[in-house]
Amino acid sequence: QYESPQYESPQYEVLGRPFEWRVRYAGQDQRLGTTDDVLGEVNELHVPVDETSLVALKAEGAVQYLSVPALRLTCKLVPGRVQLARFSASKMGAYEVVCCEQRSQAYYRVVGRLMVETAEDHRAYLQRLQLQQYQREFSTAAEAQHFAVGVSFLQANDVPESQGGVSSAQPA
Repeated sequence: QYESPQYESPQYEVLGRPFEWRVRYAGQDQRLGTTDDVLGEVNELHVPVDETSLVALKAEGAVQYLSVPALRLTCKLVPGRVQLARFSASKMGAYEVVCCEQRSQAYYRVVGRLMVETAEDHRAYLQRLQLQQYQREFSTAAEAQHFAVGVSFLQANDVPESQGGVSSAQPA
């Protein structure tokens, strides 16, 4: 009997647009395209060191050429198609992400960073992004933290007050 193959779900999505790369991270359910996805910073992808990363690469508007020279990774992104890239970085640090085909002077600015960090730093980064995402919808950091704890992988006291978190004191 034929069994269909099991496919992995990408943990990250990078959307190439003219002059920028948009990043999205899978949320607690480890699937992209669901309500718990975390929106990343423009032109910056964070991944944990020594872990295999599966990235869904997309282009909007025009063909994009993405390259991470330090990892020997190069992809041609065609609008309307999804290109999957699998890689693992064994050294922590910041790596340049470039558009490897310059069509005009303006394309020189299409440069991003791949940040390779410890698993703990990666988790803290995602928590910080998620809290910022919820703060856009709520008036105070405390309200955002309360909501985020209920629906995501944020835990109480994970985010320091200096970064928008709430203190551990319980309301009276």
